[in-house]
Amino acid sequence: MRAWVAGCAVVLAVATVLAIGQVRADGARGAEASIVNANASSDAALRPTKRPEKSRPETDREKAERIIRAVWPDQLEDTAIAVAGCETGGTYNPRAVNWRDVHSDGSRGSFGWLQVGAVHRNLADAHGKTSRLLLPWTNARVALEVFRSQGWGAWWTCSRKVGAR
Repeated sequence: MRAWVAGCAVVLAVATVLAIGQVRADGARGAEASIVNANASSDAALRPTKRPEKSRPETDREKAERIIRAVWPDQLEDTAIAVAGCETGGTYNPRAVNWRDVHSDGSRGSFGWLQVGAVHRNLADAHGKTSRLLLPWTNARVALEVFRSQGWGAWWTCSRKVGAR
């Protein structure tokens, strides 16, 4: 075993001498140059070349646009987005609630971007619970169902303000 280790040491010493000689003779080539280049490339790999940009959170308006565009038909989505802006007073707050709305069945409240009335709780219940009207995807889906049965008349004031009627 000792002989083997000693032999390895000799081979390593000879290789080093040859590499140093090759580096000196060639300027910047050989084993040392490879080691230097390897270290330089690994250092470069560890250093980020550009700091990643921090992404900003999505605004309520951007979220409304994204979800309404995903749920509503193309020809209706721009108007639905405008109505959502009007119904929320321009805030696009997905949790907007208007408790002053009293509906034909005596229920109170309109909810979410498109202010879907509590009178439509049966549609909301098909998606879970009435409280789900405050969830953006549910609000957009239920509002589309309301639109299909009543048209823009369900949003009487805002649909007129945005030019849908």
